[in-house]
Amino acid sequence: MLPPVCEERTPAMKKGLLRNNKDGAGLIIAIAIMAVLMMLGLALLLVSFSLYSTASRQQDSAQCRELAQSLSRELEYELTIPSTEAYKKGAAEKYPLWFYLRYNVWQNSWNYFNNDERGHMAYYSYRYFNVGFDADTGNTKELTDGISVLMYWISEDEVSDKNDTQLVVAVTSQKGKTKTTITSYFELNVTDSKNISKEEEDNYDALSGGEDFDKKNINPDGNTVDESEIWSWELSERE
Repeated sequence: MLPPVCEERTPAMKKGLLRNNKDGAGLIIAIAIMAVLMMLGLALLLVSFSLYSTASRQQDSAQCRELAQSLSRELEYELTIPSTEAYKKGAAEKYPLWFYLRYNVWQNSWNYFNNDERGHMAYYSYRYFNVGFDADTGNTKELTDGISVLMYWISEDEVSDKNDTQLVVAVTSQKGKTKTTITSYFELNVTDSKNISKEEEDNYDALSGGEDFDKKNINPDGNTVDESEIWSWELSERE
């Protein structure tokens, strides 16, 4: 058998092998660089998405809180009107929520809340109200769709004194997964018209000036009230 012949590599062949090795190494480096750039791009994309999501949540949270606070203040304005306002003509139309409470709180149609008494827990005592406008269009409808109002009044069995009755008003604003609730607490003051001065008697002649008004939404159960009781609500706390 003939011994293997060792082919001697010429300078040209050596240059070709060297060039091939360089090309292969260059390709590997290029792939590695592309992989690094892709990873950096993906990381930047994730960071951008995270920042966008955080900013969006913060914006939604701020908007929800502002809406809840604004509505809470508006409800406070209506509930805490001077007692004389309720006896002026047109008052029922101007302050429907105040009149709703006047005709429904301390009535059998709306149980007081007391978690320790049967028939007076949340199921029987909580009342929810939707917020809307006469023209719910565009941004107004979008904003108010996520707003609701919860109200209930607190008392206990065998209590007949209406003074210091506590009313709870919770305004909730929700957008997506973000939700904010502002809770306000009001206390009722009741004065007998017999105890007012002669000069003030004319200011408390009859609720809403004695005029007829639509009671469909204000007094759906047909409750009667003692108009000699002068009611006024006062904000005691908000959280």
